[in-house]
Amino acid sequence: MIPLTSQTPNSLNELKSLFLASLNHEIRTPLNGILGLTDLLLEADLKGDQIEYAQSLKVCAESLFNVLNATLEYSALSAGNAALEEAEFHIEELLRSAIDEYSAQTLAKNLTITFQCDESVPETAIGDAVRIRQVFCHLLSNGIKFTHAGKVEIFVSSAPAETPEQFRLKVQIRDSGIGIAQDRQKVVFEAFHQLETGLAREFSGLGLGLALTQKIIQLLDGSLFIESSPGFGSTFGFEVPVYFGCIKEAIREEAPLAAAAAAGAGGSHFPSVLVVEDNQVAQRIVSKTLTKRNYRVVSALSGADAIDRVNSGPFDLILMDLQMPGMDGIEAALRIGKLDNGRQTPVVAFTANSTSEYREMCKKAGFKGFLAKPVNVADLVATVENFCGTAVRAGS
Repeated sequence: MIPLTSQTPNSLNELKSLFLASLNHEIRTPLNGILGLTDLLLEADLKGDQIEYAQSLKVCAESLFNVLNATLEYSALSAGNAALEEAEFHIEELLRSAIDEYSAQTLAKNLTITFQCDESVPETAIGDAVRIRQVFCHLLSNGIKFTHAGKVEIFVSSAPAETPEQFRLKVQIRDSGIGIAQDRQKVVFEAFHQLETGLAREFSGLGLGLALTQKIIQLLDGSLFIESSPGFGSTFGFEVPVYFGCIKEAIREEAPLAAAAAAGAGGSHFPSVLVVEDNQVAQRIVSKTLTKRNYRVVSALSGADAIDRVNSGPFDLILMDLQMPGMDGIEAALRIGKLDNGRQTPVVAFTANSTSEYREMCKKAGFKGFLAKPVNVADLVATVENFCGTAVRAGS
C-alpha cells in the first residue's frame, strides 16, 4: 500500500487538475452528442408529441450541462486555476444573445424581460467577454428561477474608471420574485447555501451559481451588489472595469460580403470546412449541421489524417479537437501551419477541454477561436460564418 503522504502537494494538485480535465472531457463529449443530436432532431420534420419530447430532452441535457459546468468552474476558481482573456466585444450584442438563451424558460413561466441600455454605454469594450457573460447569465438565471410571475428588467449603464482608458460597465437585473430577507442577503453568495437552507426542495440546483459569480467578479476586479425585500423582488447587479474598444465593422463583414458578391455574380459559394474529430457522433453532428447550410465539409479522424487532408487541398476553416489518439490537436495545428495549403487557414479549437490553461495553449499555438463542447448550433454556425462567410448556392 502506498501512503498518501508520499505525494507532494504539487503532485497532488497536478493529479487533481488532470482528473478534472479528464472528467470534463469524458462527460462533455457524450453530452455534446446528446445536445447536438437533439438540435438536429428539432430541425427535422417532427410532429405533435415528438417536438415536445425533443424539447424536453434538450432542457434536461442543458440542465445537466449547467450543473457540470458550474461544479468544474467553481473547483478551478477555488484552486486558482483560472486566467483572464481580453478581447474586443460588442456590449449590447453580448448581453442580448445571453437573454435569448433564456427565452424558453421565460415563455414557460409567462415572464416578461425588458432590456434598457443607457446612451452613455460605449458600443464596444475590451475585456473578458466570456467571464462577463457568465456573470450576467448566472444573475439572470437566478432572477428567472425565483420569479413565479411578473417580469425581469435589465439595466445597463457605465461610470468612469480609475484610468481614462477604462470605464466601469454596470449591469442591474431587477426581478419581481420572492425576494430575500435582510439577514439572509450576506450569505446568498456562499457555496451550497441553497442546500443548507432547504431551498433545493423547491428550487433545483446545487446553489453554486451566485458563489461562482462572486469568484468570477473577484477575478475581474469588479464588485457585486444586491437590494431585496421579501415579497417585493430583488435587484442583483455588478460592475466590472473594461477598456474602451472600437470594432472595425468592415473587417468583421468582409467574409459575408465576399460570399454575397459571389452569389450576385451568379456563381456558388461553398466554403470548405475540415472537421478534425475522433468522436464519430460529434463529427456527424457538425457535418450534418454545416452541410445543411451549404458548407462543404471534410472529416478527419486524427491529427495525422488532418495533415493529409490539408496536403490534398486548401480549406477555408479547420475545426480542431484537442484530445485525440496519437497526435493531439495542438501539435496537428502547429504542423498544418507550416504547410503551404495550411499556412493561411484559420484553426478553431472544438473541444471539451475548456479550461483557461487549454485556451492559453491554443492561443500560443495560433488558434483563431475556441468552441467549447457542448456547443449549440447557433454558436457553431456563427463561428463558421465569421471565418467563412455565409454559404450561398446559385439561384437560392
